[in-house]
Amino acid sequence: MSFGQIWLTSYFNPARAVEGFKDKPASQWDLYGMLIRYAIASFLWCLTAYLAGCTPSPEPYLTFLSPENYYATLVLLFPALTLATWLLHGALAHLILSPVLGSSASFCAFGVV
Repeated sequence: MSFGQIWLTSYFNPARAVEGFKDKPASQWDLYGMLIRYAIASFLWCLTAYLAGCTPSPEPYLTFLSPENYYATLVLLFPALTLATWLLHGALAHLILSPVLGSSASFCAFGVV
């Protein structure tokens, strides 16, 4: 099954979707899934707020972002920043779990390679 087929199957038949993941590259597909998730969230939240004419309250702390274009800028920044946060959390989990599981432990079960 392709990535899109597994994604759609997971909504209607999760057990079949899990079977489709058995021979797939976990790290690469995790990254694709997270990118799609963050892009959808960005469009649903940030683009909707921008099109509705919302302005943030209080004023943004980042001076290069004008309040009028704050949410338009977040449409592009939100996926990149949340993906960076996800990757940093994975690295932190690797650092914390390495001494616990041993330095030669496999992290494939955790989605981190």
